[in-house]
Amino acid sequence: MDGTKEKTIDVCEILEFYDLPQLFTGKTEGDDKIWVCLLVESTHLPKYLGIHIPESRLEEYTSGSIDLRRLFSTESEYYLVSTPYRDGKYRAVPYKLDGIVRECFLPDHGFYHKRRNI
Repeated sequence: MDGTKEKTIDVCEILEFYDLPQLFTGKTEGDDKIWVCLLVESTHLPKYLGIHIPESRLEEYTSGSIDLRRLFSTESEYYLVSTPYRDGKYRAVPYKLDGIVRECFLPDHGFYHKRRNI
């Protein structure tokens, strides 16, 4: 994946919602990996921390095998994802900070996915 260009993300599923999406998955056209985006700033224009991973890795989280912090903290590439534009799509750009992600952006330990029965 070319890490220098902005990527356009279509939302697939909102995994956590409280006033606005807290955690969602998405896809980019022509790509077999999935985006997982976590809300890190809920000010006037919310910002998300994004990771671009194989779907099997997301399944580790959604099955309850790993918590959200482990899903995010084991990645080596991060993206800053902006709120949707008028077209309803999110934009992701590479996020670099000396090879590490800011600790304050990582989720707390022990946050596991809970399946909702509808």
